[in-house]
Amino acid sequence: MNGSERYDTDSTATPRPILSRWFLPLLAVIAAGTTLLFIGFVSDDPLVSALFQGAFALVLAGVLFVVGYRYFTTTPLSKTKARTVALWTLAGFGLFVTMNVWFRFQAFVSGAPVEPEFAVSTSLTAGVLSGAVVGIAVARGHRRQAERERALADYREIFEQAEDGIVIHDPETREIAEINERGAEILGYPVEELEGTSIDAIYADDPDFSHEQAIERMQRALDGKPQQFDWLVERKDGTTVWVEVSLKRSTIGGEDRLIAIIRDVTERAERERRFDAVFNNTFQLTGLLGPDGTIVEINDTALEFAGNDRADVLGRTFWELPPLEVAEGTRERVKEAVERAAAGEFVRFETAVGSGEDTMTIDTSITPVRNDHGDIEFLVAEGRDITERRENEQRLDALTKAFPDIAFLIDEDGRYNEVLASPANEDLLAIDPTEIVGNTVHDLFEPKKADEFLSVVQTAIETDRLQTLDYELDTPAGSKWFEARTVPLPAKVNGKRATVTAARDVTERKEREAELEGRSTAMAASMEGIAILDGDGRYTYANEAHADVYGYDDPEAFVGEHWHMCYDDEEIQAFEEEVLPALERDGQWRGEATGTRCDGSQFPQELTLTALENGGLVCVVRDITERTDRRRELERQNERLEQFASVLSHDLRNPLGVAEGYLELARDTGADEDFERIEHAHDRMERIVEDVLTLARQGKGISDTSTVN
Repeated sequence: MNGSERYDTDSTATPRPILSRWFLPLLAVIAAGTTLLFIGFVSDDPLVSALFQGAFALVLAGVLFVVGYRYFTTTPLSKTKARTVALWTLAGFGLFVTMNVWFRFQAFVSGAPVEPEFAVSTSLTAGVLSGAVVGIAVARGHRRQAERERALADYREIFEQAEDGIVIHDPETREIAEINERGAEILGYPVEELEGTSIDAIYADDPDFSHEQAIERMQRALDGKPQQFDWLVERKDGTTVWVEVSLKRSTIGGEDRLIAIIRDVTERAERERRFDAVFNNTFQLTGLLGPDGTIVEINDTALEFAGNDRADVLGRTFWELPPLEVAEGTRERVKEAVERAAAGEFVRFETAVGSGEDTMTIDTSITPVRNDHGDIEFLVAEGRDITERRENEQRLDALTKAFPDIAFLIDEDGRYNEVLASPANEDLLAIDPTEIVGNTVHDLFEPKKADEFLSVVQTAIETDRLQTLDYELDTPAGSKWFEARTVPLPAKVNGKRATVTAARDVTERKEREAELEGRSTAMAASMEGIAILDGDGRYTYANEAHADVYGYDDPEAFVGEHWHMCYDDEEIQAFEEEVLPALERDGQWRGEATGTRCDGSQFPQELTLTALENGGLVCVVRDITERTDRRRELERQNERLEQFASVLSHDLRNPLGVAEGYLELARDTGADEDFERIEHAHDRMERIVEDVLTLARQGKGISDTSTVN
């Protein structure tokens, strides 16, 4: 059906009763005239008289036929019905002519004349009967036509006056065949533009209900399954509107059509979408229950948690959800809570869901919802997974017990809102933690110290930055030093800006710092060069003596620099191949090396390296140039002394050997001359000894030696 086809009654009207009254007599007159014509041919009257009678009957029949046909055509029937009546009239006339010709032919063949009375009665009977049958049929047709026209008129009235939009469209082409004014108003187009337009042209993209899904719904309706759904359409002005579509198949004019009843449900759809956005896009597990605990609706979060499809959950009782079946005793507890809520009580409880390591803690509440009569109609069940919160609380509790600090929640006025201290730290507080809450810093400390504390709190709030303060207090455990670290909170506490202050007992650190400060002073004043290097081999500290050793005026010249600056390439290679592996193995190394001063000159040094736990090391260096020179001079002197001793030994052994030889000879001969030679050798040795003693007493070094004969 195209857009120009209409289901209306503009060309029809209710038939007049006179048509039924005159139809049969008219047919009878035509039949009689026809009969008279044939009587004239077969009668014994003269030919002229017979022709006259026949012609008169024929003219009379023709006039009556023309008058009847005119009457039929001017009767307010549809053209199709008027034409049908005329054709039946001609058919009846043809029947009468055929019967009379048949009688004439029968008389011609048999030679026996046909009695005029028989021909007249037969033709008249056939005409009357056929006319009656046709008349009755036409009358019934007119009555049915009139009923249809009245029904169509009623339909037209309903169609146009309906409060809902009515759309009739072709399921094959999806073109709109007809639409009422209300439907056009809802869709935002004139009726003329919509008729003949495909419904695809007014579809608006909706991720929740695609065009393909809409076509699938139409096919279901065409298969005889009525459909109802919400559809987003785009109006002519570009705006969109949600319509509720009730779709049903119907047959109109022998053609299958889909009739859609549409309602503007934009406001309702928006409310539903907002509700759905809240209901299904929350981290809470939410379900709507009947008073008996039957699940009426459940959000996506709860479905994901339960691990079920919506169809598997709806209609079941709340305590039959799979996660609740696992934990021992949970089902009974939930069932009892539902019964209490159904009695009008707001119920809130925590329940364990799951088992073993998969056990979760759910904060559950069930709220009864009453209707206008005060009867409980629904129960709203909500659940929040607080497993992480419970675990955090447990960790916080454990942390509190092991917390080395004392934490205070202090507002902008210096008032304590909360105190967190482990039992081990409570002896560091002058009073019980519960007695601190509600007091201000001025209530607990002397004015000067209280002003100092309050200034730190207010500065942290104003700058939104961490503030630190070291202070000393008398506690039950004695005088203690504390380090307070104060940070501002982003949210207000009791309507006021606040901070969290963590106070740590740093008494031991202070004592170590004092000790280290003394050591640092000693290091700075030390005559030996002391330096500290980090794990990358860069200086983090150097004292004055270290700078002096290498010829620098300022120890800061070393900070951040690598130790390679103090040695040449050859020495660096020796360190990397020998010294550093030994240091890594033994944790300490001591030896000598050759350093390079800032002016490029080199000097001998005694070096002690000690590894630190953080990967760095402590370097102690001493310039041993003088000691090395003295050692070298001593070595040189010792070497010369050895040479002198060797010569002296030779010179002394020579006369001794001579004397020894002459002594043996004198023993054998007893000659005086041998004894004289012995005496001469002894004199020579005495002179050598006296010369050496004289040289030693004069303090002169021994330089060159010569052989003494």
